[in-house]
Amino acid sequence: MIKHQYEKRLISYKTSLPRLYSITNQLDSLNPEVLYSSIIKVLVDVLETDSVSVYSYDMRSGFARLIGAKHDEAVFMGKSFRLSYHKELEQKLFNNDVFIGSQWADGSPAMAAPIFHKGNIIAIILIKSMSFESLNLYQVNLLRTLTALISSSFIRAYQYEEKVRNEKYLNGTDIMVPTAFAQLVELKHQDAQQSIAQYTLLRFVSDEDPIPLYHGLMNLFRSTDTFGLDAQNRLYVLLRNTSVQDVAVVEARLKDKAVQFEVSDLSSFAQG
Repeated sequence: MIKHQYEKRLISYKTSLPRLYSITNQLDSLNPEVLYSSIIKVLVDVLETDSVSVYSYDMRSGFARLIGAKHDEAVFMGKSFRLSYHKELEQKLFNNDVFIGSQWADGSPAMAAPIFHKGNIIAIILIKSMSFESLNLYQVNLLRTLTALISSSFIRAYQYEEKVRNEKYLNGTDIMVPTAFAQLVELKHQDAQQSIAQYTLLRFVSDEDPIPLYHGLMNLFRSTDTFGLDAQNRLYVLLRNTSVQDVAVVEARLKDKAVQFEVSDLSSFAQG
């Protein structure tokens, strides 16, 4: 069996250098949002498993929050989890190393790897399960190589984002201007169409100016949710990995604060 595996690696085009170069070209984007989607596609293709999910990580709160997954069964510990509750995983990731777990043990992924930016973990790649014969040193090294390429792509993308931030956001806020927000909504719609990640778009019903309205609402939402304007200067929030059914929790929170809103979709948003 081992001889067969090595023969397969030597003659397989799937993990040859031209193939890897072709696949990692998908990571050549200056948009972090595009990168998150591309990561899932690349890992599924190269590692030959569809049990892939990607989480963003907030160093301040210690929470990992789901950005996208190949499908619902690939989600590791729900849409968010506190990394400190998984000590072995946390230690490996903070040491910038690949975690190899026992997928047959409760609460352990098959593999995981961190993505760093400016000395901090910004995202976590999780492989929930792999076949027994695939979980070997070769696959671990492959994930380590891919993670290095992904990290390099993110560094370029975040450096670019910092340079163009004033063009994409209203000054002094995290509110995306209409053109940038429209691009984000379209991208998230494409992700939903490919079953990579769900989203829900809410429009706030208010005559108040968007900036003070935003400041009054921002603490009611997660750090992964994104505020933005449409062409008519109306304020929206894009809820990541939130289906229409999941909105009930957000709805209750907003109603408790007497916030008026309505659920929007791509067509009504585009029409403005």
